[in-house]
Amino acid sequence: MKKGNRILSLVFIISLCMSMFGIYPIQVAAEDPIQVAADEPNEETPIYLDTSYSFEERAADLVSRMTLAEKVSQLNTSAPAIPRLGIKANNWWQEALHGAAWARAVSFPSSLSMSLTWDPDLLFETASIIGDECRAYNTTSGRALSNFCPTINIQRDPRWGRNEEGYGEDPFLVAVLGEQYINGIQGNLDTVNVTSPSGEKYLKTIATLKHYAANNSEQNRYTGSSDVDDRTLREYYTYAFREITKKAQPESVMSAYNRVNGIPCAANTYLLDTLLRKTWGFSGYVVSDCEGISWMRNGHSWVPSNPPGVYTERVTMPQASAFAIMAGTDLACNWTQSGSYGGDYSNNLARAIDDKVLTDNGVISEDALDVALVRLFTARMKTGEFDPKTFAYSTYTVDNRVETAANVAASLKASQKAIVLLKNDDNTLPINLDEIKSIAVVGKFNDVCELGDSNYAGSPTTRVSFKSGLTSALNAKGFDTTNNLKFYDTGSGSVSGYIFNIRQFSINGTTIQATSASVMNNCRAETNNIGYINDGAYAIYENVDLGQGLTSFTADVSTNGTSGSFKPVVEVRIGGPTGKLIAKAVCNRTSSWTTYASNTGTVEPDAALEQGVKTICLRFTTDQSSTSGLDLDAIGKADMAIYLAGTGKSAELNVAGENRDRANMDFPANQVDEIKQVVAANPNTVVAIQAVGMMNIGEFVDDVKAILFTSFNGQFQGQAMADVLLGNVNADGRLSFTWYADESQLPDILDYEIRPTETKYGRTYQYFKGDVLYPFGYGLSYTTFAYSNLQIDKKNLDANDEFQVSVDVTNTGAVKGDEVVQLYITTPDAPAELQRPIKRLKGFQKVSLEPGETKKVTITVKIPDLAFFDEALSRYVVDNGRYGVQIGSSSADIKYEDYIQVTGQLKPVISEVTVRTSQEGDDEKDIPSRVIFGRGKVVNPKVTVTMNDETLYGYIKKGDNRPLPQGMTIEYSSNRPDVVSVDENGIIRTNKGGVATITATVTYDGVSKSAKSVIYVKNDLSLTSITVNGNPLSEFSPDKYSYNVVVPIGSAVPQVAATANQDNANVVITQATEVPGKATVTVSDELETLTYTINFTIDLTLKDLKVNGTQVIGFSPTKYTYDIKVPSGSDIPQVTAESNDPNAIVEITQASAIPGVAIITVTAGASTLTYTINIDYAPPTIVYSFMEGTIDSGWTILNPDPAGYSVVPGMGLRLPTQDSDMYSTGTDWKNVFVRPVEGDWEVVSAVYYSTVPYANYQQNALLVWQDEDNYIKLGYEYNNGSLFFQMGQEVASSFTSLATVTYNAPEGTPLNIFYKIKKAGNNYTGYYSLDGTNYTVVGSTTLALQNTQIGLYATKNSTNDPIDTYVKYVEIQGALNTDATLKELLVDGVQIAGFDPSITSYDISLPAGTTIVPTVTATANDSKATVSIEPATSLPGTTNVIVTAEDGRTKKIYQINFEVKASPATVITADSSVKPGAAFTVGIGLNNLEQIVHGYDITLSYDSDVFEYVSAAGAGDNIIIVREDKATAGKVRLFAANIGGVSGESTPVMNITFKVKGGVENTSGIIAVTSAKLGIGPQGTVIQAVPDSKSVAIGSSEPTIDKTALIMAINNAQSLYDAAVVGTQPGQYPQAAKDALKAAIDAAKAVRDDSSATQSQVNNAVTDLNNAVDIFKAAVIVEVTPDINDNGIIDVGDLAFVAYYYGKECTGTEWQDAKVVDMNGDGKIDIEDLAYVAIRID
Repeated sequence: MKKGNRILSLVFIISLCMSMFGIYPIQVAAEDPIQVAADEPNEETPIYLDTSYSFEERAADLVSRMTLAEKVSQLNTSAPAIPRLGIKANNWWQEALHGAAWARAVSFPSSLSMSLTWDPDLLFETASIIGDECRAYNTTSGRALSNFCPTINIQRDPRWGRNEEGYGEDPFLVAVLGEQYINGIQGNLDTVNVTSPSGEKYLKTIATLKHYAANNSEQNRYTGSSDVDDRTLREYYTYAFREITKKAQPESVMSAYNRVNGIPCAANTYLLDTLLRKTWGFSGYVVSDCEGISWMRNGHSWVPSNPPGVYTERVTMPQASAFAIMAGTDLACNWTQSGSYGGDYSNNLARAIDDKVLTDNGVISEDALDVALVRLFTARMKTGEFDPKTFAYSTYTVDNRVETAANVAASLKASQKAIVLLKNDDNTLPINLDEIKSIAVVGKFNDVCELGDSNYAGSPTTRVSFKSGLTSALNAKGFDTTNNLKFYDTGSGSVSGYIFNIRQFSINGTTIQATSASVMNNCRAETNNIGYINDGAYAIYENVDLGQGLTSFTADVSTNGTSGSFKPVVEVRIGGPTGKLIAKAVCNRTSSWTTYASNTGTVEPDAALEQGVKTICLRFTTDQSSTSGLDLDAIGKADMAIYLAGTGKSAELNVAGENRDRANMDFPANQVDEIKQVVAANPNTVVAIQAVGMMNIGEFVDDVKAILFTSFNGQFQGQAMADVLLGNVNADGRLSFTWYADESQLPDILDYEIRPTETKYGRTYQYFKGDVLYPFGYGLSYTTFAYSNLQIDKKNLDANDEFQVSVDVTNTGAVKGDEVVQLYITTPDAPAELQRPIKRLKGFQKVSLEPGETKKVTITVKIPDLAFFDEALSRYVVDNGRYGVQIGSSSADIKYEDYIQVTGQLKPVISEVTVRTSQEGDDEKDIPSRVIFGRGKVVNPKVTVTMNDETLYGYIKKGDNRPLPQGMTIEYSSNRPDVVSVDENGIIRTNKGGVATITATVTYDGVSKSAKSVIYVKNDLSLTSITVNGNPLSEFSPDKYSYNVVVPIGSAVPQVAATANQDNANVVITQATEVPGKATVTVSDELETLTYTINFTIDLTLKDLKVNGTQVIGFSPTKYTYDIKVPSGSDIPQVTAESNDPNAIVEITQASAIPGVAIITVTAGASTLTYTINIDYAPPTIVYSFMEGTIDSGWTILNPDPAGYSVVPGMGLRLPTQDSDMYSTGTDWKNVFVRPVEGDWEVVSAVYYSTVPYANYQQNALLVWQDEDNYIKLGYEYNNGSLFFQMGQEVASSFTSLATVTYNAPEGTPLNIFYKIKKAGNNYTGYYSLDGTNYTVVGSTTLALQNTQIGLYATKNSTNDPIDTYVKYVEIQGALNTDATLKELLVDGVQIAGFDPSITSYDISLPAGTTIVPTVTATANDSKATVSIEPATSLPGTTNVIVTAEDGRTKKIYQINFEVKASPATVITADSSVKPGAAFTVGIGLNNLEQIVHGYDITLSYDSDVFEYVSAAGAGDNIIIVREDKATAGKVRLFAANIGGVSGESTPVMNITFKVKGGVENTSGIIAVTSAKLGIGPQGTVIQAVPDSKSVAIGSSEPTIDKTALIMAINNAQSLYDAAVVGTQPGQYPQAAKDALKAAIDAAKAVRDDSSATQSQVNNAVTDLNNAVDIFKAAVIVEVTPDINDNGIIDVGDLAFVAYYYGKECTGTEWQDAKVVDMNGDGKIDIEDLAYVAIRID
């Protein structure tokens, strides 16, 4: 920003500008403006407190009284108090989506769960309760009433991360439910004692529709654009916003982060003004999503295209703020409540006004702020904030409204109604406790009550998990839960948090990048690796070539440090996470997330069987992860198994949320695998799902008996699910979305088109053309319903008509239930090119029916509501032709369909009128509208008329005025003509100060509609001049209201004169009577009073202050206390001083001791001023400099990355700002330099920035460090357009900004700064300085940190550009050195190889035979540290080196572990037992070979009565047996040469063959090396190896097994099997019989092939196989007589027999009687059996 453009910002925002006047020696300073408060004497009640005026008129009056600085302060979510106007501080940001967040309150089901109820009345009831509780907290504790809810974004893609917050995929359903939520939470339908004296209704709370608009992907919400055509935008993405706005009048709307068609939503004039306000008549305020305005620059890098040619670079923050407020964003939501975020919109708006920023809607001015503020304060007026607390809502308190019995009961009811029954085979549910006597419950959520995102739910006193709910419900029915209800928690075996990263892996030596996975579950791709890996996560890779089988596998992984308790494990499986395991790598931990190590895996023995191209799955776990807690045997024995599946908010179970879309719809943490195991063990399995949205259930949907679904289902979720399972309540929920087969049916989540194309199925039931698992609106019940008597009252209709559809619905079942009757409209004859929806929901009604009860359901449909938006005409049109009217229980289950015929066009009718006003001259200034007008001005009304087809007339936007249609008229009127009048020609003029409401009434075709606009007329009460003693104040400004004037001592009291701007203003001057004193100038009219104050003071300040003749560093005349430190042993210093005014008396009282205090008193008459100089000895100071290019060894580098730092001589320690931060839960940080510091201290860090930070979060910081989750940080950073010093702290992973101080250093320049932190006990104070001398406090805190260290760090916590920062030195005062490291460590005078001061343990291997302990010497890094050595007493042994730091407390022990190397030794390997007569091999190996051996002379002995020596061979091609001496029985001597030589820990040498002598059995013998001489080349020396021996046992002879009969039986059975034909005809066999024979043959073959099988096992196998053959032969299908009743003929009596048993199966209890009619022997009575008899009846 240019220097001259800063003036207004500094004046209005800082309100403190020191200035010198030309009247020497008088000095004047401008201070904060002062105006008369509303409750001061002699002022009538101001309009804003007068309840006879309208809310908007009162708001305008209040805004008119604010200064610019006050105005901009109110435009952030954390708006400060303005005490002089009686305005309280207000935090606009509250959440209450399904409960009053951050407070003890009822927590209802999430919005997605509530949408499953299809119950608008229930939405109203629950929202009303939420509003009651929010209002109660407002009354009791001042909680603000503005709630950022509900979310009504349409769930067009189930992968959207925030689907749980919305009401489903259909815009009509969302609109109906959202309307009732608004009505409930705002109290729109309340009528008793909720009306203000002005006749307007109070709001119970403020609701906010969000996120407007087309905000359905989290991954790019800060950077992406939702590109859609206007038809899709209107018909789909904004339909619910339109309907709710028009019908429920929400007080607030939140704009979304994203762009729509390239323009950020927060600055999108088309969305915020043309559609929202002008087309739909919205009259409330618009708030940005949090930091949404900042993201216009910092995320979207938005370059406005309108005005054309003006902007060529991304907007600055002032420009972004200007575009936002001019488009209609009234309030900026900020993440934090202070500092750069809290002041962002305020500061930047003031700067934008200074700069006169040009936007698409004109030039920003203070008038734009007025318009926004009137909307905001009108909302606050509507809550009754400024009114007497006599209305109903003011009586609500926590005691009488929060968690009442009725509220809690409503929460339970809502949870019960929000469960959908998706599947119920065999009427498995509700659970029949007469049959089900034992239940096993399995899953990861048994004892969890998951409310969803904690920011949007209440914090209830009572939470019921499924375990608690089911146990209680079963107990109530007398079920033995102690013995027959078992819970199996499968979540306890996982390691929590992110376990590791994987960069790449190799298969048979071929490297594969980890990020090339086609599917990632519970992990995600980063730049070059997969990260965010939770235990049990997996990634799938297609088309991986395993060649001839897997032979090797490696994995490159990284972890967050080496100190973790577990090791990463990467499993390789075939197909998926539960597929066959073929390899596994147990990996080493690494020092940081960015440090990778390659780990070699173990290949499974049968991995070679998997060959060729395969789909493989890498499953990620740890060596400490246990398998799920599945006792499959016990689960299988239960009468029923219930698996509780879903998603949660813990790390391993959280798949979606704000800032996180789902990559797929898979269940996390291997739940599908567990379900499949449970089903395999117990076929009678029910799956109950509570999840963020639809899930992939295809792998088990056909195998389980029943499935229930809900989303995060409130505080009573466990009780509600139990009630549905047991039939205490019916399953009444219906899907509010389409349940797709899987995500492969969907286009990319960033594709916002919903209509199908040649390559895409389309989205939602309206357009989707693929197959689905469950349709929109679907849901089963425990009862059945019948539809009848469909009637349509009119079938030939005009485009402006309406019709009624009625149908009778009967409960034909045995229990009470709710049916949702759904009405869909189709356009069967519409041309294909129009791409009309398949169908649209246009009505529904939920009806509750007792068994046998019938109710008539009537639904009204208005033909205009069937219109489509025509982009070419820019309006809605009604298609002429045939419409299908469908009534059904889901979008797919249509009970009846009939047709209507529509002709004609929509008749134009006025829908909305809006009016904005400006005054004469505004068009020339490019000011579009205003609220505050000057006196005697002509008002220019800008009227917009919207028709029922959304055609617009009149003023649309700047440069777009559309003529009114023929016959349309506008008339204006004023409710206070004395303030604002309208003459006979319709000219509007302001007459005098006050407020009036102008009404614009538009009439067309006999229909009139009005709109109002408030006009506040403000007189200019400012002065044009002030003089003191006749001399003008050269820096006088009409909008500066307070001045300080310094008067020389002894001068006369100055006289003040003033001139007003307006002649009719009343000016009263009250002169000062003495000095010090004040004069006041009061300017007033009939509305208000304005006061200027001139304070006269005398100057008692010093102009000079010295200690021992030297100017005090940091001296300032207005700084009155100084701390002086002198070297230890110094004399008491002497203080001298000189006053600014020579007539003042200066008295100095010198200090009498050190420590001590010197006092300077400056006196003039009765006035005194005191300066205090505290004198003390300076504490010892230690300076650690990096300027020499070295790093002191006392520094420890946490998560070191050498590429990310360096030491530059003359510059210091270079710390580039890195991508990651330890902020909150951040993990991938590195290069934190720390060193211990004890006691109380003061630390200074001198830092050089190579350039001033210019991108978000760039910063260098000084830390007080305990660990990554607990620390204090002091730094200088850039954040969303502001530069500031910040002091913050993180406690238990939660970061809090403690304080900030803004300092805008010049852009693009280097910067030297100094950080200082003082510690006193647990109190820490942070300072900054630009010169190293004068320090300014940033903030302070009290925090108990353990093992305190100081730390140095630089980050940008983003992918923004890095900048270099340099730490020149660190200075520590008041703390003794804690350096207990060594700088050298020697053994026998030689430095230990690889010595590192940070490594304290070393292993030293000594030559074999060493007996003397080596001598250890050491030198400390700090010369003041002491070193003591405790030598080892023997070998092996340990020498300890103890280093004690200067502080006497810090110690470090270095250990040198001495080991003596083992002597060479022989090793014999052989089988421990062999068979009689067998030949076997004995291996001879050598261990501990340090020298290279080229020759062997080895003598063996053996029991010659047991063994015979056969031969010897070298263990490798390079070992040659050159001689064998076997002349002596029981002894053999072998000589061998090793070509090339060998050494090492373990080396095979020879393989020797022995044979067991004939007749020897049931005994054992010894084979031993008795001598081993080894030749060393090239010296030719000989060494001895330690001998070894081996005992070998000889077993007994084995009998001969005869398998001849078995082989013959197998051949015969196989021939019979091969010839048999499966079928139902005579001579054929049932499939089951053939399968049984195959199993018997396979069992016999297994015995045949078992070499260890006994004769008894062989004989039994023959018998079993022959029996199986007999059974198979008996199963042959023979001609079955259909004469079942044995009456000699085949007649209808036989047919009746079959019909009677129709549907029975062999698994049923009646099969013994029924099987006689199983004509085809297939184990069930079905249509084939009926046909068999029927065709044979004569």
